[in-house]
Amino acid sequence: MASKKLRVWLIAGGTVVLLLAIFIIRYLAVPLVAEDNYSKRGSVAYYVTIKSATIKNFPLVKLVEPEEYYSSSGDGPKLPANGVIYLSNEDPNTLMDTAVSYLVGRGFDKDDSQCGNSECTFSKKGSTVELRITPHAGDTQQVKCTEYFDVGR
Repeated sequence: MASKKLRVWLIAGGTVVLLLAIFIIRYLAVPLVAEDNYSKRGSVAYYVTIKSATIKNFPLVKLVEPEEYYSSSGDGPKLPANGVIYLSNEDPNTLMDTAVSYLVGRGFDKDDSQCGNSECTFSKKGSTVELRITPHAGDTQQVKCTEYFDVGR
């Protein structure tokens, strides 16, 4: 009788350990080792891979659908990066003005030689931000802001 209970407990415990291992591998280990990772705010992958406060707090103006976050570990000449991509139904000029104001307010210098109506580059010690606003379907715009990290390359 006691050995039957012990066997049931061992099977149940083994199942829990197996499920925990699968969870850890899928939601913690894979995002850490994947070269490129996309995630939603609040997901485990978001908390593990999105380190940039600039990206986490980027202004999301008139969202059409939930934003998506991007993380890259970098590879070869490609720098590590965090980014946010979202669709907005706001006017592109308002989107650009809002983003420029936000980034300059966070201490980034706007590179006027790398700025146009739909894209702009900003920099400060240790990182560069690329901002791109492009027409999407109908009256929506895709906003993409990516921060690249200089890790001593």
